[in-house]
Amino acid sequence: MIKAWGPLFALMGLFGLVGTGLFLEHSKPYNHGEPSKTENRNSPSGESKAAIRADHYDEKGSQEKSWYKDIFDKPTDWLLAIFTGFLVLYTRKLYQTTDGLVKSTNKLWESGERQLQHLTETAERQLRAYVFPIEARLTRFSAGEVPECKIVAFNSGQTPAYRLTHVARFVLADFPLKEVLPDCRASEATSTTNLAPQAPLDKLGAAHWLLSETAEVRLRKGEAAIYLYGRIDFFDAFGRPRWVKYRYMTGGDVGFPREGRVGVCRDGNETSEG
Repeated sequence: MIKAWGPLFALMGLFGLVGTGLFLEHSKPYNHGEPSKTENRNSPSGESKAAIRADHYDEKGSQEKSWYKDIFDKPTDWLLAIFTGFLVLYTRKLYQTTDGLVKSTNKLWESGERQLQHLTETAERQLRAYVFPIEARLTRFSAGEVPECKIVAFNSGQTPAYRLTHVARFVLADFPLKEVLPDCRASEATSTTNLAPQAPLDKLGAAHWLLSETAEVRLRKGEAAIYLYGRIDFFDAFGRPRWVKYRYMTGGDVGFPREGRVGVCRDGNETSEG
C-alpha cells in the first residue's frame, strides 16, 4: 500500500512546490502609478510613461479578458486543475489495482481453504477405521441340521471403530432371487463393541429352520441358494457414522460345496462411502 501511494505523495509535493512559487511570484505588488527614475516627468501630455502604460494595460486587459480567464484567473488555478486531473487518473488506477489485489487475495484464500479441506479429508482417509467382512463360512448344512455360520470382520484402519454393531441373517430362497430380502438394522443388534485397529471380530449365527433333503437337492442343482447377509455399523475416530452391507451365498450358480464355503453375491454389497 505504501508503494502504491508513494507516487501520489511525490506528485503532490512537486505540484505544491511549483504552486507555491507561482503564487508568491504572482502576489508581488505592481506599482502602476509611480514613475521610474529614468522616466521623463515633463512629458508634453503632462502624464508619465508609467501612467500611460498602466492605462494601456487596463484597456488592453479588459479587451482580452475572456471566459477562461474568468474561471482560471491565476496560475494556481491552472495548477490545481492539472493536479486534480492527475489525481482522478491516479485514483482510478489505484482503485483498479486495489480491486485486482482484493480479488487475487480472495482467490488465494479460497485456494488455501480447498487445500486445507483436501488435507483434512486425506488425513481422515488415512487414519480412520475401515471395517469389512473378510471371511464367511457355513457349518452344519446337511439335511436334517440347522445351518450355522461364522463371519469374520476386520478393522484394517489406523484408529478404532467405536460403538460397532453387527447384524446377520440366513435366508433359503429360489435362485435366481425373486424376492426382496428383509433389511438388517443396527437397532436389531444384541450387543455393541469397540474394535481396535488391525483387529478381527467374529460373528456367529444360526438359521431358524432345518435344512430338508428336498432343499439340499435343489441347492446342489442350482435351483435354490442360501443367502447369508448382514450389516455392520460403527463410528470412526472423527465421529462420523459408517456402515457396510454384505451378502454371501451358497448354491445357485456358485455351487454347493461340502466344505461350507460361500461366494460373494453380485448384489447387496454396499458401503457408506458410496
